[in-house]
Amino acid sequence: MFRNAKDRFSRYVNHAAIAGCVAGAALLCQPAFSAAGRPIISGGTARTAAGQLFRGCHAHIAQSATEEIRSFFTDPANVIKLRDQAHMNVIRIAVLTQGWGGFTDINQSLPYVDKIVANCEAAGIYAIINYHGPWVYDGVSNMDIRNFWDVYAPRYKDKPFVMYGLMNETEQGVPSGTASDWPTNQNVDIYKNHVRKWAPDNLVMGLLEPVNIEANWGPFMRDVVGPACGIDWSAGKDVFSFHVYSGTAANILATRNAGIPVVCSEFSFSGEGWTQLQLGGYSMPSEWCERNGVSWMVWQQWQSREPDQLKSVMNYLIPDATSKKYAWWSTVAAAPMVHDGVRAPEFDFVSHTAGMIQANGRVVQKGERGAYRLFVVPESLRKAQRGL
Repeated sequence: MFRNAKDRFSRYVNHAAIAGCVAGAALLCQPAFSAAGRPIISGGTARTAAGQLFRGCHAHIAQSATEEIRSFFTDPANVIKLRDQAHMNVIRIAVLTQGWGGFTDINQSLPYVDKIVANCEAAGIYAIINYHGPWVYDGVSNMDIRNFWDVYAPRYKDKPFVMYGLMNETEQGVPSGTASDWPTNQNVDIYKNHVRKWAPDNLVMGLLEPVNIEANWGPFMRDVVGPACGIDWSAGKDVFSFHVYSGTAANILATRNAGIPVVCSEFSFSGEGWTQLQLGGYSMPSEWCERNGVSWMVWQQWQSREPDQLKSVMNYLIPDATSKKYAWWSTVAAAPMVHDGVRAPEFDFVSHTAGMIQANGRVVQKGERGAYRLFVVPESLRKAQRGL
């Protein structure tokens, strides 16, 4: 028997985990970083094993980049800075290939990638190995990408925190993008025989990665790409990644609503020298992603030769999140955030209903343990929601 509301509350959450929450405000509490486990797909997006959204940036492994840029995240201190000061939990390692200023020999990129992956593992965060080269249709030898994945896919297959980004902005290279292409599409062979053959369990994205969200890709991914590649989108091993350089938020949501999990694997902003994009009414795509429960990664420009690859994140993105009250690392958010596509249920002391929910949106049961997000709402709002 619970003696009071505090006792009921204690069954679900450690009070120390929500220290700093202010009564009467809409609050978001998250656990601290922990050892990275196998990512999950929940609420229509990829998440950490603890149910957090992925928030990250890029490492640029390019021959045409400076050694300072290539080596930035090979320094463990910079990965810790990414985790503790930029409050991020994933690095998308863009391995540029021939034709895009990248290395022509896979062995030239391996030392950088190995060190970054090791640093991510030590820091308890995630890594995405991304083949960041010209599309397989525009003149680059198909053996380039096949050889790439024949080396990289088996190399990290036993590291569940490592995800694979199959290709980059591949829809620009699809000859017509019609259903008839896909049974014999080269992407299918690469996915099946050069990635999944070696790494059946790592999470994969980038099978079709549009640079602009100008259409609802859901039906095409569900009815054409999925069957051609043998993908079960509910199995938690594949996700549709997209870039935000134009397009509408409605198409992202429509793709997710078609049963295809989504991740924003690139966006940029005016501080990086790009035209800033309005997404769903928000000036920074990361804010839209946060408020709609979509994992995201920001692209930092390496062509500028800026050696500090976190400088723009710290100078632009973090202040934006702070000033606009979507600071995902804070215990206090001034406006209710969105969890799994819907507002999370509140903890209700009157009805004894637990408002902590797991990543899949289930109400937590007695005795369960795990990483939860908690929403606390004012008593007046709780009464209004109950019609009192």
